[in-house]
Amino acid sequence: MSDFDVLKFWFGAICIGIVIVAIREFGKYFLGGGGPSTPYTPMCPNCHSHNTGKITAIKRVLEHSTFGWASPSSGNTFECYDCGYKW
Repeated sequence: MSDFDVLKFWFGAICIGIVIVAIREFGKYFLGGGGPSTPYTPMCPNCHSHNTGKITAIKRVLEHSTFGWASPSSGNTFECYDCGYKW
């Protein structure tokens, strides 16, 4: 292998590295993949508040043990902390 072949190999490797970095930066800039993202919080369909959360397993068990299958959280996943609506 001559010095010219070694030079071609390293030049090709550097070019491929530059292309990979350019594609990564392109994706961050144009596709919004860079930077910290905000976590998704669902919006209440009743009052349109973002102060919502998932109904915890402990709350679900307590309501089912108290009210049985007619509990308020039966079949619901989220609840609004402002108006109390569950969906």
